[in-house]
Amino acid sequence: MTTVERLAAEVMPATWALLAPHAAREALLLVDGPALAEVGAAIADDDAAAVTRWLGDGTLRRPTAEEVTGWASEPVAFEALIVQPFVLARPFSA
Repeated sequence: MTTVERLAAEVMPATWALLAPHAAREALLLVDGPALAEVGAAIADDDAAAVTRWLGDGTLRRPTAEEVTGWASEPVAFEALIVQPFVLARPFSA
């Protein structure tokens, strides 16, 4: 089983209440585009080139203050994946 396959099985639904503590410690990363498992595998396998590329083009980023405020006041469902020390997430509506 590949790292991507293993991590794909670990993707779970999450609420903002579960993710907020990770955002507060700056460990929450939002993923826009590739599957959470693909990004998680790159982090787990120390694929610095892919992670650097995603950080540079905004595919992988920390939530903005506006997003955090909005999610705190209006419930949003997420899919999430823990890849220590980070938590990767994407709103279901994205």
